[in-house]
Amino acid sequence: MFGRINNGTKNSATHLVVKAMRDNGYKNAAYALAELMDNSIQAGASEIKLVCIEGSNNGRRNLSEIAVIDNGSGMDKDTLELSLGFGNGTHLTAENQNGIGKFGMGLPNSSISQCKKVEVYTWQNNGDVLYSYLDLDEITNNGLEEVPEPVQKNIPNEFKEYINGESGTLVLWSKIDRCMWKTAKSIFKHSELIIGRMYRYFIQDNEVTIKMIAKNENGQLSLSNTGNNNFKANDPIYLMDKTSCPEPFENNAMFKKWDGEDYEIKFKVNHNNNEHEVSVKSTYAKEESRDVKKYGNAGSAPHGKHAQQNVGVSIMRANREFRLL
Repeated sequence: MFGRINNGTKNSATHLVVKAMRDNGYKNAAYALAELMDNSIQAGASEIKLVCIEGSNNGRRNLSEIAVIDNGSGMDKDTLELSLGFGNGTHLTAENQNGIGKFGMGLPNSSISQCKKVEVYTWQNNGDVLYSYLDLDEITNNGLEEVPEPVQKNIPNEFKEYINGESGTLVLWSKIDRCMWKTAKSIFKHSELIIGRMYRYFIQDNEVTIKMIAKNENGQLSLSNTGNNNFKANDPIYLMDKTSCPEPFENNAMFKKWDGEDYEIKFKVNHNNNEHEVSVKSTYAKEESRDVKKYGNAGSAPHGKHAQQNVGVSIMRANREFRLL
């Protein structure tokens, strides 16, 4: 049985609902991609690959496809169909809101904020690959109102080498029309900062590896000077080592705990008759990071500019940052 794309009233014009959702989207592609990675981590993935395919248009490089591939638990037919419907999801009820993917609608909403077509390939226990998709042109021009019934379909050849696991999911964006970053390098540069901050604890604790891969018609592209395209943790309170912070603080903490080991304050709050524990952590810059003789204006040094991009209060839930205020 097909599922409705728009889980609203039958009088709701699906193409108008979808247009409104596109216009009420995400800050940028990194936040949209993070929604897909939420699903991957929720599915138990230990490896996530972000694959960008570059094409050429009138001599200019541009992104033709973006894929997120994981080795999580994959989806069965019903879950795949549900995942592509707006207003649907598997984390809508209170008992299913303990993980990082609270609302369970991230796949279609995030995807259409950046592209007009999203395809999903998913498999479990080395079984057949199931496939379905959403195409905004079909919704707008042909009046499509139901998620196409999942069918068996082979994974595209250009992505087969990145599949690693008996189960997993591949989400593929094409007809990319709203991504502000036009090349794979710009995606990597901006996404590592944002996604590295969102999932810093997962990355730092080696619970998940997030790697970016870029290809064009000539083969794989280099994205960083070191050749390491794994996303590094970005810690806005700068207590972690081995992060994306520039030298000389890439391998040691740039800040220290406010008031020593008492830097974390914990208290209880009551919300909807449920008690929750909230903790607040405070840090400040070490003297050596503010050395006037060495850096002059430390805010203009590479590590200072890095910190400027993390200014604010990082709000965490289940070890995932969901907002920087």
